[in-house]
Amino acid sequence: MKKGIVLSVTKRHITLLTPEGEFVRRNRDNGVYEIGDEVTIIPVERTFPISSKK
Repeated sequence: MKKGIVLSVTKRHITLLTPEGEFVRRNRDNGVYEIGDEVTIIPVERTFPISSKK
């Protein structure tokens, strides 16, 4: 789990700044977020397919 400070809130996403200096954008759930709140999130690991173009 990661903690972060809310930097921006839109209808679909929130952007956090973690203590490590990472900017993390995640989908917004039904929670109420305000700029400056400290929240805990579960990081999502993304995998991208490797292109086989030659």
